Amino acid sequence: MPRIEWLVDLRGILLPLFTSRPRRYRNAVEKGLEKAFVSCRREKTFDLERDKVVIFSDHHKGTRDGADDFWVAERAYNAALGYYLEAGHTLVVLGDGEELWENASAEEVFRCYRETFDLECDFHADDRYWRFFGNHDIRWKRRGLLAEQLAVQDLEVLESLKLRVIRGDATEGLLFLVHGHQGTLFSDTLAALGAPAVRHIWGPWQRLKKRSLNTPARNYNLREHHETAMMNWAKRRRAPNEGQPVLISGHTHRPVFGERTQPWPSRPEALREELEAARQSEERSSEVPGLRAKLEHARAAVDYYDDPEPVDPPCFFNTGCCSFSDGDVTGVELAAGEIRLVRWSKFSGQAEPEVLQCLPLFDVLRAVNAGVRLDPSVACAHTPSDSD
Repeated sequence: MPRIEWLVDLRGILLPLFTSRPRRYRNAVEKGLEKAFVSCRREKTFDLERDKVVIFSDHHKGTRDGADDFWVAERAYNAALGYYLEAGHTLVVLGDGEELWENASAEEVFRCYRETFDLECDFHADDRYWRFFGNHDIRWKRRGLLAEQLAVQDLEVLESLKLRVIRGDATEGLLFLVHGHQGTLFSDTLAALGAPAVRHIWGPWQRLKKRSLNTPARNYNLREHHETAMMNWAKRRRAPNEGQPVLISGHTHRPVFGERTQPWPSRPEALREELEAARQSEERSSEVPGLRAKLEHARAAVDYYDDPEPVDPPCFFNTGCCSFSDGDVTGVELAAGEIRLVRWSKFSGQAEPEVLQCLPLFDVLRAVNAGVRLDPSVACAHTPSDSD
């Protein structure tokens, strides 16, 4: 008898029918991104030396029940908002801020997280709030609906944005901001069918079993295909007078910072040889447990993951998400001439972001425009006191 979890997870049943051919899936995502880029009419400028922006995505705010993926991360996200509000950053919510596939009542979501929305509205009051829609909050595509819900004026919700990076009078490059669901079958093309299925089938089951809906975080091979498609689009997309864009997206819930979709796993064969050598040496006996751990990790990577592809040049970044099961929040900062991957922890009570990775934004744009690999030596070294 099949497991009930498999029966109620609509994506688990239907996605294999449409993603069994990775090339077809990747092509659909690339076409969706191209359509979003060509149709994008919204542009802003970002001053490399003066402006500060922080980009978060994929909160999936719910109603504080078993199906709410944001609840555990609320503490970290609110702390981040307080910091960036006082530090002068523009807040970008890059789609899927609210979980409106599972929850028919947006009003209930806003009631449950009134304090969080009040903090976001404080950014809007200072004209520092950019909203995008994703697949799970595509409802905000309807003009004026989110502004009405938040009781604010003049809040535009975008699908995508071209952000031109300037330094003085010179344009240094182009950032393209988009959620990243474009082109996928149930998240974009047939989103009207996907939402009711999740709300009436998967949502009740998730509330009962308290299982996460974060499909990109569970379907690793699908996530690899999706990230590869986004990276390939960014690498190939070069238009006259626009150059090659640097893509900043969300959707897959995994941080990507310009170099590759995930660290290259060590080859099991090499680790097996090193493990056997350590076993034969009394001086290296203390290394054996760690080497065995690395070996089993590499075996699992080979069995269940596609090899990630290098992002050369560094034209693709992903924010991660604000709904990690451990309560952590990740995002991308653009500040002080740098692009940074940052983390806020549920438990640390930190007063500033933890900088996980950092690169000079000018060097990133120069490498992308030239179509060359970024020299790893240009990476920024950060200590907690270095944060803006």
